Amino acid sequence: MNFEVKLPNFEGPLDLLLYLIKKEKINIYDIPIAEITNQYLMYINHLDTINVDSISEFLVMAATLLEIKSKMLLPKLQEEEEDPRQELVERLREYQKYKEVAIYLKENHPYRESYKRAFELRNFESNFVVKVDVNKLIETYKNILSKKETTSSNNDERLQEITKKQTISILKVIKQVLEYIKQKGVAYFSHLIKGISKDEIVYRFLAILELCRLGHISLHQQKVFDDIKITKR
Repeated sequence: MNFEVKLPNFEGPLDLLLYLIKKEKINIYDIPIAEITNQYLMYINHLDTINVDSISEFLVMAATLLEIKSKMLLPKLQEEEEDPRQELVERLREYQKYKEVAIYLKENHPYRESYKRAFELRNFESNFVVKVDVNKLIETYKNILSKKETTSSNNDERLQEITKKQTISILKVIKQVLEYIKQKGVAYFSHLIKGISKDEIVYRFLAILELCRLGHISLHQQKVFDDIKITKR
């Protein structure tokens, strides 16, 4: 019998044993222990040039196979006596699972750099003061509107009217928000914007930022996307 596969190609005794089982197309649950043991020992006999320390695990497995073989040859005392191959089968099954996982990981190793990194939220202080100038925000908004393509000669006049209206509205909202917070002592942004239009939400948010900048209120937020707690200073 010609043995082309050498032991160093195997990762351990279970690897060699699994190879023999697959080679002979044997059902792992019905191992012909005598045949497998003989083949296993023949592999071991071809290792006379290998350091004994490096094949100690293989020798232990050989002893295990011989023990199972001897038990299989002895007459059973009881019909319900456990199959001596059972423990070996369980070990082979577990090893086979790890082997399949190892092959999968090896095949996917080249793609590890393409995995997307999970979004990471950085820690930030729960108490913060936002420095913003509401007039600059209005001016920025005005500049954005002025860059839009116009289809009417009245757009400049409309822009002035919109900006003037916004300035008046924001100043009015600032007073309303400040008065509300003075009465409540503590307020939440979700309460301030409940049941109002999108434009009004923007005005009230700008009002809160300006009041915070002026030092009239403090803003608190435990984590990202949490409600903003507003307290009077």
